[in-house]
Amino acid sequence: MRPRFSIYAEFHDVPAKLAHQQTTVTASNVRLACNDGLKELLKKDGIKGRRHQRIKLTIVRVKQAPESITPSTECNTSLQRDTHSDRP
Repeated sequence: MRPRFSIYAEFHDVPAKLAHQQTTVTASNVRLACNDGLKELLKKDGIKGRRHQRIKLTIVRVKQAPESITPSTECNTSLQRDTHSDRP
């Protein structure tokens, strides 16, 4: 399974309302994640069609929770109180 990366960008040449953009991509390494994330961010409204002089990128690897921690119906039923027990 390929890791997920969160890409956060600050575009200094656009209005403040659109200057901060964020996306999440899956890639095999950081370089590919940076390329794919930047391509995706440059296609967004307010960003596309402009020549950007300065861009600040922040790349974070997103850790996924293990399968055993995620709640399921089996976990919820095991948490219910046992009404047929012999304890007082």
